[in-house]
Amino acid sequence: MQELKVSPIPMTQNNDIYTNEKLIREVQERKKRENNIIIMGIAENDSNNTKERNFQDEAEVLRILKQIVTDIPKPKNIFRIGKYNPGKTRKIKVCFEKPETALSILKSRNKFPNNLKIFSDQTPTQHKFYALIKDELNKRISKGETDITIKYVNGTPAIVKTPTKNFNQQQ
Repeated sequence: MQELKVSPIPMTQNNDIYTNEKLIREVQERKKRENNIIIMGIAENDSNNTKERNFQDEAEVLRILKQIVTDIPKPKNIFRIGKYNPGKTRKIKVCFEKPETALSILKSRNKFPNNLKIFSDQTPTQHKFYALIKDELNKRISKGETDITIKYVNGTPAIVKTPTKNFNQQQ
């Protein structure tokens, strides 16, 4: 019988494989989340009945969305994120069939009432990256830099100069 020898993968190659797998998982997770939006600020019913709370959340989300985007398709799923805690308001995740629906709502977010905030459904890695960008923005502002803000460029947050409005337009 022939003896099978297994040689370990060199550490650098191991790290590359692990990094590649993490990257692939991140891309897959982002693709999965691009159909979703997150809404913050919708008051939560204090009922102990989960079905009743879910029904009211769904009705309220649909009412708000139809005011903003008239021809919106019905979401495939609407649910609160996290464990129910009376007196606290959890975020609501709204899942659609197509990413275009979520994108059209996100583009209309300035039409939402001020008490509601709407975001894309982001991965933990995206949250960490945004926090790094925000820290960098705050450092630059504290050093005296002005007219800068965070803007999403091709889906990625970046620090950019705030555009100045030209009030003396030539005719």
